[in-house]
Amino acid sequence: MALYIGMAMLRAVTVFCHYMTPILSEHPEWVAETGTAAVLISHDLALLSTICDELAIMYGGEIVEQAAAATVYDEPRHPYSAALIDAVPRVDETGLVVGIPG
Repeated sequence: MALYIGMAMLRAVTVFCHYMTPILSEHPEWVAETGTAAVLISHDLALLSTICDELAIMYGGEIVEQAAAATVYDEPRHPYSAALIDAVPRVDETGLVVGIPG
């Protein structure tokens, strides 16, 4: 059962990425053309920092950090902000995903 749930989640993430990438890539132009704003909710600070002007980090139902996207991503002030950034998979110089030992 766990494998089935894992595969279902993998498919859902793949579908999400496939359809959301073109939509999110158009986001800055859409905002500029229409003069509107959008609220995006995600744990993916790497993605949000590329398309948002400002980020607000919530932890325990409270906003614990709010600043320009680049500031939050480059210099997180709250431990939860840092944990979200550290959760993004990294790729080493050989192209392999870096994980934890073990």
